[in-house]
Amino acid sequence: MRIYTVIICLFLINAYANLLNDVKKQRSDIYRLRGTYNYPPSEDEQRLKTLSAVSQETIKLSSFIAQVKKYIINGQYERAKTLLINADYTKNFTRAIQYRYLALINFIDGNYKKSLEFLNKKDLQTVQAQDKICLLKTLNLLIIENLQEAKFEWAKCKNLTSGKSITNHTWMTALVGVKINENKNAINRPFEGLSIENEREPFLSLFLKLSIYLNKQDEVISRLKYLGVNAYEDIKIRELIGMMYFRSGELIKAYNMLEDLTTPNANNFKGNIYLAQDKYELAYAQFKLALKNKDNSQNSLERIIPIAWILNQWKDGANFVRKLKTNKQSSFFQKALEAAFVTQEKDYQFASLILEEIVRGSRNSQSLEVNQLYAYNSIMLDDKTKSDLYSNRSCNQKDGFNCWFRNYFMLWKDITKVIKQNKDIIENDIDLIDQYTSSFKENPIKETEYVSQRDIEQLENANIDLLPELN
Repeated sequence: MRIYTVIICLFLINAYANLLNDVKKQRSDIYRLRGTYNYPPSEDEQRLKTLSAVSQETIKLSSFIAQVKKYIINGQYERAKTLLINADYTKNFTRAIQYRYLALINFIDGNYKKSLEFLNKKDLQTVQAQDKICLLKTLNLLIIENLQEAKFEWAKCKNLTSGKSITNHTWMTALVGVKINENKNAINRPFEGLSIENEREPFLSLFLKLSIYLNKQDEVISRLKYLGVNAYEDIKIRELIGMMYFRSGELIKAYNMLEDLTTPNANNFKGNIYLAQDKYELAYAQFKLALKNKDNSQNSLERIIPIAWILNQWKDGANFVRKLKTNKQSSFFQKALEAAFVTQEKDYQFASLILEEIVRGSRNSQSLEVNQLYAYNSIMLDDKTKSDLYSNRSCNQKDGFNCWFRNYFMLWKDITKVIKQNKDIIENDIDLIDQYTSSFKENPIKETEYVSQRDIEQLENANIDLLPELN
């Protein structure tokens, strides 16, 4: 009996041990599962997460817009357009923003009608967008001479932006007034009762710019001596004052005002001052400094290119020409100018490639300058076919050199090779003219007189009745 009791006890103990192991295992699984369980976020955590996502999107958009603005400021308009066109639309970056910046780029690039096309897009016709585009739209309309619509747009724009302009739209009001020309005194109105010495920023720089733009600098210059020290310590103000002196022909005062400034505008005007004095080397250096600070400055490029030609800076000149901003109509003129610099650099093969591009794509390919350049490059490359063709065209356009060349082209064998030689064509040290003239000996011809001329004259006089008898 005791044996059965012991067996039952052992069985119960073993069963209890197994049950305890199962409980421990289940408890371990529960704790393991609890460790990987993701509790739902609280409302505060959810708001913080949403705010963080919005902030990241805002930062991303700000960085993107900053890059677009950088390209625009540096004149890299195609890069800015590429960024805008290829950007993905989001809740923050909409078509309205894209169209607005594309309109601005086209305006800066001189494509005013294209700029207006973007401004007239459906996405920019909302009430919220009008105050952001009305100024640009007014300027486009003024430039393309749509004055009535510009007048209407400007009236609407003043109401929309009332209180948002820190200068009370003084510049635009003067510009619209002068352009529409409804008031004959519009050009003088901004300066009526003006005491420039009492103005502070931003009005001081505004009136200085306006006086230069409207050619009224003489009305302001007499009051410049009353400006305070703070005005002359401002680089922007000093640039404007230097420009005013330059426009008035006071070159020494202009130079003294700009001498220690290193901004692109200051370098451009110092270059202009040297240029007015025919100091080409100094002017060239100033314009190069301006381009170092802003490599796409059209003012600097337009002035430095002719100086590069004068100073025989052919390689630099060709590089400057390539940076010029041109429209479709003037692009071939730019290429012809580049070909002229490359020709002077003696890279005749490359020059011919540029000229061939002009011939294929331009209606003005038959201009005298293009024919002259092509004829010269063909001669230097020993291309008889093209030198024959383009010298003939140039001669027909009354170019004397190519007419001379045409004459010898038909008479002289390998004229394209001979014309490039520096040595004499006839290698003869004897001066034939001197030889024949110095060795001439005078041998008068002796005349044999068979009948005296005097006797002949006497016989003739005897036969002539000089005093005929009177009847």
